[in-house]
Amino acid sequence: MTEEPAPQDLSNSALLEQLGLQGDEPEPWQALRPNGVQGAQSPMGRQRLPPADGLDLSGSNSDVLDQLGLRAPGEDGQDSDSASEDESQSDDVLDGMVANASNSEWEDDGLGALFAEDGDSAWEVWEADEAKDEDLSDDEDLSDDEEQSDDEDLSDVSQELLKVAQFQPYLRPEDYKRMQEDAEQHAQILMTYLRAFSDGDFSNPKDVLADITHNMNAFMKSLFESTIEIMEDAGQDLGSFAVMGLGSVARGEMGLHSDYDFGTVSASGNTQQQQNSIDELCNLVHQRMAAVQDILGERIGLAEADWVMLPRMNTVQEIAERSLTAFQAPGFDAMMLHAHGDEGEEVGQEFTESQEAFKEAQTGLAPGDGPSKSGPPQGSELLKGAKDTLQADLDSFKPHTTLPTDRIDIKGSFLRIPTLFTTNLALSNNVSASNTWDRIDEMAARKLPPFAGRKGRKLAARTKEALDISFELRLRLHAHYGAEIDYAYLDTDAGRQRAAADNQKNPYILDDSEVRRLRTASASLVELYREVAAIGLG
Repeated sequence: MTEEPAPQDLSNSALLEQLGLQGDEPEPWQALRPNGVQGAQSPMGRQRLPPADGLDLSGSNSDVLDQLGLRAPGEDGQDSDSASEDESQSDDVLDGMVANASNSEWEDDGLGALFAEDGDSAWEVWEADEAKDEDLSDDEDLSDDEEQSDDEDLSDVSQELLKVAQFQPYLRPEDYKRMQEDAEQHAQILMTYLRAFSDGDFSNPKDVLADITHNMNAFMKSLFESTIEIMEDAGQDLGSFAVMGLGSVARGEMGLHSDYDFGTVSASGNTQQQQNSIDELCNLVHQRMAAVQDILGERIGLAEADWVMLPRMNTVQEIAERSLTAFQAPGFDAMMLHAHGDEGEEVGQEFTESQEAFKEAQTGLAPGDGPSKSGPPQGSELLKGAKDTLQADLDSFKPHTTLPTDRIDIKGSFLRIPTLFTTNLALSNNVSASNTWDRIDEMAARKLPPFAGRKGRKLAARTKEALDISFELRLRLHAHYGAEIDYAYLDTDAGRQRAAADNQKNPYILDDSEVRRLRTASASLVELYREVAAIGLG
């Protein structure tokens, strides 16, 4: 039976417009997923369309689609619905990413036009794919088996994603291709928001850090959601769990290129197999961040998604308590990023509530209480852990009494002292505020040492000023280097020699004003260090 040609419902110009190839400049996401064309394939699993220049538009819609390397809907005995059935789930992922670009949560942070520019990486990948397509088109005698092997080709998939294949054998070639395409979408999001912040005003670092953290939380939540969907489509059951952001994530103090620390807390009813799948999810998210870095290449230094194994106990309460007592535990600061499964929200809430109840019981202080008149509870495991950790921090991080003449480590010598010291002081006094500035204010209001009394209030003000100076400079360093590099150099012969020794071809050179401000911050941190070392934790 002779097949009827597809009806020509559109002019060829209208067809190109529908494909996003005529009129306005195609957006990167349109190049990745042509609107209105279903079942189109390429070596990466989805067609990347070339620009429309040079196309012959005198023929039918089918002729134009043939020139683009696409099948017209209905060819090969398939209708347009059945032709796209195998792709429907992965299409939904990209649909969701495009929807996220206009979601009000993103728009609040100026991310409403995520795909408006910087599409070079998508087009560069297309050019590589197009060259492969041209090589294949010269051979018209490909067998069915050879065509099938081309569909299974993973050469375009990031090696970072393929590294996990031995740990996740259930993932199919199409799953890796789907993750690669999704990584390209996430790379566009990350590049857009980082560029926006890099050109911004850092003079109010507390608010800037909070905005950066909010954006990275949304980015990571999206990455988790798409990874979970891929795993579940491949037949994995992850049960119920909550993803917790840890450390600077929970404090809202992430820099432009700070590592993203996270861990998971599972429902106690999960099976061992479900727990194994959650572990695989964390590993895969870590690898997918590396795949995004592959796409961005040398243009930007992408921090890692660091998977922290929270303690494994029988109940959520025990996990929460253990996270607060382990030496230098990352769970000191934790917030729920994402919940999955019927019990996921409940798990995250129980973890937070269990931490709060344990802190009150172990410190003998309710939120808002002043210093305890009876002293700390005897045998408090939490206070012992906080005291040991604080002592380790005092031994590891010391302020400059005089500034170096060559290079300054802003993170190690300026930010570690107020953030880590305050974290341990806040833990041992059951301080409810989440970021370092607010914790200092709460401790001063509650008359807790070292910020008690008139002298303590002055120290609190000077410590917050040191935070402002140090965090603002750290943001400038990240914007300058395009990576998590926290070294600034003095405008001296020693500074230039040190930069050369560090192989820094474009070092950040401190100006006179920045040096003066760092001297002010350093003097305040010397005083803070002396007071904290004197009082300890009792």
